[in-house]
Amino acid sequence: MHCLIATILYASTLGAPLYQFQVEYTPRLNQQIDMQLWKRAVAEPLYYGTEQLPIFLRAQTPKAKALLKSLGFKEHGQRWQPVNLSATALQTLLRSQTGLEMRLAPPHRPMLEFSQKDIQADQVHLAATLSHKHQGKGVLIGFVDTGIDLGHPTFMDEKMQSRVVAIWDQDSQNTTHRAPKGFGYGRLCNKKDIRQANCPHDDPIGHGTHVAGIAAGGAAYSGIAPKADIALVRSQAFTRVADAVAFLFELGEKRDQPVVVNVSVGGHYGPHDGKSPLENYLAQLVGPGKIIVAAAGNDGENRTHFKTPLSTQTQRLKFENMPWGRSDDIIVELWSETQTQIDIVVEVHVDNQVIAALPLSSTQADFMNSRLRLNDTVVADMSYGLEFDTSRKLAQRMLIINPAKAQRMPADASLVLRVSGSGSVDGWLSQKNYRYGQVSFAKSSGPGWISGDSNSSVTVPGTSPDIVTVGAYTTREVENDPAQLDTLASFSSRGPTFSPAFTGIKPDISAPGKTIASARSYNSNAPLVDGHPEISLMQGTSMAAPHITGVIALMLEADPDLTPKKVKKILQESARHDAYTGQTPNHHWGYGKVDALAAVTRAEEQASGCHAAPIGAWLVLIPLGLIRNRRRRA
Repeated sequence: MHCLIATILYASTLGAPLYQFQVEYTPRLNQQIDMQLWKRAVAEPLYYGTEQLPIFLRAQTPKAKALLKSLGFKEHGQRWQPVNLSATALQTLLRSQTGLEMRLAPPHRPMLEFSQKDIQADQVHLAATLSHKHQGKGVLIGFVDTGIDLGHPTFMDEKMQSRVVAIWDQDSQNTTHRAPKGFGYGRLCNKKDIRQANCPHDDPIGHGTHVAGIAAGGAAYSGIAPKADIALVRSQAFTRVADAVAFLFELGEKRDQPVVVNVSVGGHYGPHDGKSPLENYLAQLVGPGKIIVAAAGNDGENRTHFKTPLSTQTQRLKFENMPWGRSDDIIVELWSETQTQIDIVVEVHVDNQVIAALPLSSTQADFMNSRLRLNDTVVADMSYGLEFDTSRKLAQRMLIINPAKAQRMPADASLVLRVSGSGSVDGWLSQKNYRYGQVSFAKSSGPGWISGDSNSSVTVPGTSPDIVTVGAYTTREVENDPAQLDTLASFSSRGPTFSPAFTGIKPDISAPGKTIASARSYNSNAPLVDGHPEISLMQGTSMAAPHITGVIALMLEADPDLTPKKVKKILQESARHDAYTGQTPNHHWGYGKVDALAAVTRAEEQASGCHAAPIGAWLVLIPLGLIRNRRRRA
């Protein structure tokens, strides 16, 4: 049994602004009152495809189960399941009133030599204190990403044959091409197609190529698992992450290989409690030899969150970098216990004076759509809704702000939320896109003002307790500033989650992620390293995640039956801590810096039934390949 690893990653080029995978608002879809919001959410086929829409379904009543069956869908009880619906089928379900819950699968957006030695992966390759070398041989590493440069030498074996065994392009609309069995859309290229050059595929963004090089690069561009095979699911909007992970796990089963899936997409939707529909579904997929890894996100410097107790005394929260005059949805999600009472007013301030105000009001049965006006001129459209999530015993309030296009505002105009009530509330900020910069909550220490922060900035689905979530630190000098070496990358997202008792410490572990040198796609705009056309620098927790992906590949080579729980335990117990990490675990570093050699050593010990032994004892151990009669696949 070999190992399969899947990675979903995205980053920016060095010197460009860091981005993170974000998602749009998600209509509830189980209520007709949300129809307007639904229409807005699917208005752009770029994000959702032209014919089938990705939806999560959960049947709560016998009638709902019967309806799903009549439409040809399998019934999975009260568990969330991903399906692709036509517009006609969606209309039928929206009007069914059967107790069927639906959520739109959210689209996800971009997040973005020394490192290998820093985590001692090179010592694993050389065997060091291990029974034999581990280089990922027999491991299939998969990536859900922007693409891969099939001609890059780092993805070739010793015979110059491609190590890529499958590519599924989820976005392909050509119905004449073969789709993966059981999924019914996109184009699948198998190993034969790829080796015979019958798979027209490239990576103009360059992110997938760079990430794949970190986890599985070979030859002169050695990654963490240089002997691994590679599979890839290509996407741009990443609305079908659930399908991508399921496909890669199924591919691992067909190849008789354990699987680890690295999901470096995410966003600030839901209460960040590890129980979103996507996280619920992914939790059903993991098990022995089926592991998921996620990037923590790149919001460590961005104030995308706030938390405050409420009282009858009003408090205010200011937005920064509002794209006035540009139509760009800004989404604020407020989560609290169901009994929490919140009164909200949206204001416009100029010279610290309120010049416009709009009270917000909504009930479970009434979604508010209104307009913020300044001197009788519309400056922004507002949508506001309330929903009670009974399974979580939480209340969700969602505010969508869309500045009026081409509407000019006073230079010092500020958008402000005024809140009062009882209980406490957490809020997260996200955007539909980042064409006009990133909006954030303002920092404030004055009386009566709430300050935004970067706490609880680990993105979903990285908040799941069943996923290994990765933060980033620095292993390369940046602008000749050695003081930054070994420190936590300033962009690395941090915890805690909304429900740490359920999710555990987040992130789980940290790995190199700042200015990482890896493979460059031939047609990308990524800057060259010392003029070398096949290497580029990128940074982000997207670059940290494939380091852990590669390490887990080496661990699974030693013990293919590791469970997510065992993988986490090994990574936690073997992690390094120093003056920079401080006492661990904590919400910045997790359990510390990854140590590949210590982690693979522990995996070997568990597989052989051994416990810690003197270094010399390893010299007389029988290689694991001789005592484990497992089928190997080239």
